[in-house]
Amino acid sequence: MYIYFSASVRGLLRIDTALEALSDEKFFALACTGPRYSESTLKKHIWVIKLYQAFSERSGIVPFPLDARHAAWFIRMIGLEADYAVGSIEDVIIPSLKRIHREMTGMDTSAEINASLAQALKDIKKALRNDAMQLEKSRQSLTTSKGSLV
Repeated sequence: MYIYFSASVRGLLRIDTALEALSDEKFFALACTGPRYSESTLKKHIWVIKLYQAFSERSGIVPFPLDARHAAWFIRMIGLEADYAVGSIEDVIIPSLKRIHREMTGMDTSAEINASLAQALKDIKKALRNDAMQLEKSRQSLTTSKGSLV
């Protein structure tokens, strides 16, 4: 069954004016669905892809789709060896990796991947706390030994 519409009795409708004014590019862009990211988010994605690509080349792994073990390895490496800030890892790198994975596969990261990333972040925080405690002990030891020399 088809329904046919007749032309407007009053002349052009607003949609007619809009359809006529739109370029094909803009018209078909309106059909695009899915997430839209800000320019700053896209720049972060590019940065994270470069980091993860370099890691993937060195380790000989396929970067995407994300693998729980490899993603956690990457997070530990950048946090413990490359000295990226925990805040950058937690607020930028991990969320970007997850979004990039979703864009490339059409699926959210699995519970296993999420758990591995969370554990890697905990490992970094624990190692940094231990380093800070060791540094404080060394500082106190130096202060004590200087005091006894006087």
